Amino acid sequence: MLGRTHALAGALCGEVIAVLSHAPPAIAVGGVVAGLIAGLAPDIDHSGSTISHRIPLGWVVGTVLKHRGVTHSLFAALLWWALWARWLVPHVHLPEWWAVAALAGYLSHLLLDGATKEGVPLLWPWPRRYSLHLLKTGAAAELFAVMPLLGLLAVWMGWTLVRG
Repeated sequence: MLGRTHALAGALCGEVIAVLSHAPPAIAVGGVVAGLIAGLAPDIDHSGSTISHRIPLGWVVGTVLKHRGVTHSLFAALLWWALWARWLVPHVHLPEWWAVAALAGYLSHLLLDGATKEGVPLLWPWPRRYSLHLLKTGAAAELFAVMPLLGLLAVWMGWTLVRG
């Protein structure tokens, strides 16, 4: 999937968690941003990815790790959640549900990449890749079906959030 698809899906996950947490809109924005960043995070292992270009020296990780390797696993998702839940949330005094938004955003990335023919190694270090073989990255289905659907859901969830 393309970076913008992952960003939108991650932000949508952050919105869903914000709505379920009954967060006021001003606080919900942070959860949406947490989900958006988390939706991009697994692609730190690709030197040309959106996230690699946004983090200082982020491209270095892509030269060390194989793309769609460990960062596209449940192991990495749990590490990501632990970073948020055990360190970032308590030390920066963020709402606890932001860690859930970050985990949901990360998992959305794995789900979307798992829908492609390349799949993801969910149970890394075991080499088996899990794939639904439904989509091809950047193909018409992603651009004209997945992106608009995610966009509509994001608008609807945003409206739900603001409406209370």
